[in-house]
Amino acid sequence: AFKSPQYEENCVWVYTNDGVLEFNSENPTGFIGVERDISLDGPPRNTLKVLGYMKTDMYMAPWRKEQWCNDVKTVIIGENISEIGANAFYEMKGLEKVLIKSKEISIGADAFAGCSSLKDVVFCKTKTKDLQSCVFKNCVSLEKIEIPEGCSSLIKIFDGCSNLKEIRLPKSIKGIWLGEAS
Repeated sequence: AFKSPQYEENCVWVYTNDGVLEFNSENPTGFIGVERDISLDGPPRNTLKVLGYMKTDMYMAPWRKEQWCNDVKTVIIGENISEIGANAFYEMKGLEKVLIKSKEISIGADAFAGCSSLKDVVFCKTKTKDLQSCVFKNCVSLEKIEIPEGCSSLIKIFDGCSNLKEIRLPKSIKGIWLGEAS
């Protein structure tokens, strides 16, 4: 496995022998918020595992590097992640599956918006604290989804999901705003 140098305290990238790029950070102030041109050597990876702290957006997420970000097919969010930042995976056109293993998660606005190949979003025993607006906007390949218990309202999170046929909602939902009528 190739292990990157530490770009900030406790922030490490690892290319595993089975072709997975892992991001791990225990320091919520170390990497996030610091614009850094990170060189991710090696070929594109089809799977990205986020195992440590992640509160970022599309402009700072190192996995957004143009030369390979659209080759990522699967994103796995680790158990210790409590928040996915706004725009974190915005318009990653090759992304097909998201597996969220967190115990409890908040997902920022437009986190997966424009992921036109996204077909499968799985929350594994996850409680949702908050799903901000337009989380899955224009995910045109998404056909069904189950939102886990926790959040109380949904605001335009499926705007432009033209093939969405089935949505399973938790009992905790008190309000849904679909957007403006067209």
